[in-house]
Amino acid sequence: KTYNEKENAKGIRQAVTSPDGKMLVFHAIGYLWKKELPNGKPVRLTKGTDFEYEPSFSADGKKIVYSSWNDENTGAINIINIDGSGNKKISKEKGIFQTPAFSPDGSKVVFQRAPGNSDQGFAFCEEPGIYWIPADGGKETLIIDEGIAPIFSTDGKRIYYQSGGYFFGALTKELLSVDLNGND
Repeated sequence: KTYNEKENAKGIRQAVTSPDGKMLVFHAIGYLWKKELPNGKPVRLTKGTDFEYEPSFSADGKKIVYSSWNDENTGAINIINIDGSGNKKISKEKGIFQTPAFSPDGSKVVFQRAPGNSDQGFAFCEEPGIYWIPADGGKETLIIDEGIAPIFSTDGKRIYYQSGGYFFGALTKELLSVDLNGND
């Protein structure tokens, strides 16, 4: 069935609120949507055909960074202005990218390069870990070869991330941090 915008999505995921509390961006039906709070009508943020996930606002609320997926081209990290203009792919390498987030000054994006899975495959997943990339695109820099859900500290000098696994049958999680070189 093809989605008709006159229909209402029955569920939203990965909802994030803008820093000023006036806008909501979320994933629904494979794409990113925005809604003015409290009573605006949801409208599609992007116009692409790749699946779009995991939106995150810049500190000034003017941009969204998000991950996308296309079975032919694999994943990407993208940045778009909140008004829907200027959509730009900033990642260059193929892979599975998750949970991108801006640095406080908006100059960098931190993300997880995933190790692969049975749904998206394992090609281009040789060096999983947490990376950063300039927000205008460029070379990816490995920070640490483990962890999920990275975010910058408020001063932009450290990366917080989750680490964990199963310990005696129970899932354990830890919140850890490293500097941008993966040290300390």
